[in-house]
Amino acid sequence: MGLIFISDFHDAFAAWLFAYIHSGGAEFGEIAAVGRAVGEGDDGAFCAAFTDAGERMAAEARTALAGGHRASARQLFLHAAAFHSVAYRPLFGAPIDSRLLAAYRAQIAAFDRA
Repeated sequence: MGLIFISDFHDAFAAWLFAYIHSGGAEFGEIAAVGRAVGEGDDGAFCAAFTDAGERMAAEARTALAGGHRASARQLFLHAAAFHSVAYRPLFGAPIDSRLLAAYRAQIAAFDRA
């Protein structure tokens, strides 16, 4: 059993987000909430939970941007990009999983918006 996730495999990928805590890219509680959402789930559940979190953050960023809060929007888009970047990690392999490509494209889109 990992630190946050039941799967040590998932825990290792999610732990990458700890490196972003100091710069505002993730918060421990957010990572833990994703861990609870995944529960005993598989790689697909891991990808879906991180993708959902990233999409929520991107939606908040778009709202901030629409309100003229550019600095907040930038931070939220970077936050979303970090979560999307973790979402697809367990899906690497052949053939290429379409969820991997979707999560990667969401990561790049959020980063580009930032």
